[in-house]
This record gives sequence, structure tokens and C-alpha cells, in this order.
Amino acid sequence: RLFQFAGMEHWLDLQGGWTLSLFTNTAKGRYFTINIAKHEVAFSSLAKPDCEQMNMVYMDSLILDFPETVKWIKNHRGEFSDDSYKSALPHSVSIQIPCQFEQMNAFLQLPGVRRAIVAYWTESILRLRDSHCLSLFARFHNYNAVAAILEQLRK
Repeated sequence: RLFQFAGMEHWLDLQGGWTLSLFTNTAKGRYFTINIAKHEVAFSSLAKPDCEQMNMVYMDSLILDFPETVKWIKNHRGEFSDDSYKSALPHSVSIQIPCQFEQMNAFLQLPGVRRAIVAYWTESILRLRDSHCLSLFARFHNYNAVAAILEQLRK
């Protein structure tokens, strides 16, 4: 859902600059990680008996201009972190929400979410394209997962 929501199918020619990795090997484990250039722009961790599923989306901080959305995030124990990465574009925010996929799908429908994601992700991808660089995580990109997502979207 996030892949389509953010318009990633329009940037297929830049795969390797942006990456989608499944079940990445981190301390808490991940269902997926999306990176653009040098940093993560989204991930969902694996839920474990002693640890809730955590979801992170990196976006433009214009999301903070939408009080209803900010309230929803806080009501779901979400946290905001400004400019979390040195390589991030200015005016950015990381939002982490401990919840299941169904709740994240509800989050995606809130006012301003798509605008904030598209603003940050598109600017990042355009800068990546202009620099002709691959992501540090290109070797972990899962082309087969992208192909499977595209097939599902076509149906």
C-alpha cells in the first residue's frame, strides 16, 4: 500500500538509487525497509512477544501543519524526530508509530500524509537522479519484490 501511495511505481528506472529490502537483518528484524540514497524513508519492524511492531515513515515536516493528523499520531503513541539523518533534506521529520499494518493504512489516509511523503520522497529521488548515485543499500534491493508489487497493482 505504501509503495503505491507514495508513487514509487513512477521511479522504477531509478531502482538501486532507492531500494526496497525485505526481512532486513537488524536487531529487531524488519518486514521491509525503503531507502532513498543514504537513509531509510520507511520501515516496519517484526512484532515479537516482547516488542511491538514499529513503523517509521520519513517525510516533509509540513505534516505538522495538519492538527488532526498530529493528534492521531500522538493518540497512537507515535513519536516525531526532526532531521534524524545527517544525509536528510532539511525540513524533514521521522514519524514512528507502534502499531499493526491496519493502523498504518488508516494513518496513510489522514490529511496531509500523502503530501508530506510525496514532497520528501520525490525531492529526494530527484536529487538522487541528478547526482547519478546509487544507494548505499543497492546490493540489498529486492527487484523480485518490486515486480510482485507491480503485478498486484496491475490486478
